[in-house]
Amino acid sequence: MKILYVHPFAQQVSGPDESLIGLLHRLRESVAPVVALPPGSPHVKRYKDAGAAIIEQPMQRIRRTTKFNDLAAYGGLFVPETIRFRQIIRRHQIDLVHTNMEVVLQSGLAARLAGVPSVYHVRGTSFATPRRVCDLVAGAIDRFADKIIVISRAVGEIFYERDIRSKVSVIYNSLDPRAFDTVNPVGVAKLRNELSGGEAAAPLVATVGRINPRKGLECFVEASSLVARSHPAARFAIVGDAAHQTEHEYLARLQGLARDIGVSDRLVIAPARRNIAELMTAVDLFVMTTLNEGFGRVAIEAMAARRAVVASNVGGLPEIVEEGVTGRLVPPNDREAFAAAISELLTERELLRRMGEEGRRRVEKLFSDEANAPAVLNIYRQLLDAPVRDSIVM
Repeated sequence: MKILYVHPFAQQVSGPDESLIGLLHRLRESVAPVVALPPGSPHVKRYKDAGAAIIEQPMQRIRRTTKFNDLAAYGGLFVPETIRFRQIIRRHQIDLVHTNMEVVLQSGLAARLAGVPSVYHVRGTSFATPRRVCDLVAGAIDRFADKIIVISRAVGEIFYERDIRSKVSVIYNSLDPRAFDTVNPVGVAKLRNELSGGEAAAPLVATVGRINPRKGLECFVEASSLVARSHPAARFAIVGDAAHQTEHEYLARLQGLARDIGVSDRLVIAPARRNIAELMTAVDLFVMTTLNEGFGRVAIEAMAARRAVVASNVGGLPEIVEEGVTGRLVPPNDREAFAAAISELLTERELLRRMGEEGRRRVEKLFSDEANAPAVLNIYRQLLDAPVRDSIVM
């Protein structure tokens, strides 16, 4: 079966990219993939290594706005891009279109126009607000998709509360746990030394993700200061990139906060890394202070490396972290609760180790490519075995 995958981002480090590339590797014996990427994607070679043919295709993404000028700019390119996607579908004799994020509607409409099945992979809650925008986007996805894959029950709620249920399937993001068993010890040691500020023997607590206000990183910085009172040897790290002006301003505020509360000498803020297995192996405890998270791929990456996780009790994270078994779930933006959970696990080293082992077992059971890729393939087969649909005349 020939599948067109539409992926709208071109970021150096991207969870949706990692998830899609892993899926393609697992499905390569069953699927002939064609991947449409925006110009400048840094992952072209990795997609080719997964067996994909690549098409560079500019594509407008949905913005969380109701401003007329923004909507007009989006609308001006929507029809030409839809026509281009329909041409790609016909030229490459595509059997099914799989849109790898919820922020592109052109590909779904193009699939409708061409009369081929359409799958939407909704990987987050980025369009959940404002509600008017969410109503419009969820309704459009419902109209353009034959099946909607959501990465957690929390993401599914966006559709369930709008009475969109029958075509929605929960399939968790996944990875290959074996990749976390073959890390380079030299690379791990180098990373640990960098992230600990040269104190490699000290306990190392880290968070990984975009430098974005949605990640609640002020809470991580403030909790680090509280933990340092009872664990003065502990070191802390934030690993991630700031992509635009708002995020760069947020990064500057975090650096200022660290200085103001006296934790900058034990906190390292480092750029994002692609070698995620080495990164997670280099830390002792992983923390997510996020305020809103549809899933939390970095949490399963930490668990695959046998690291306990302390995370906000929001979004899809309670579906990943089993409270008291693989880590701790605490109220979002509660620095005292985060500090207490981190301090507990730094003190109770056997509990820390045991939670890490349980986390690895949970990943193998629920979040491995081996467990979840067949569910995606089954959706393809169901749709392609269904009666041929009529195309829309444009």
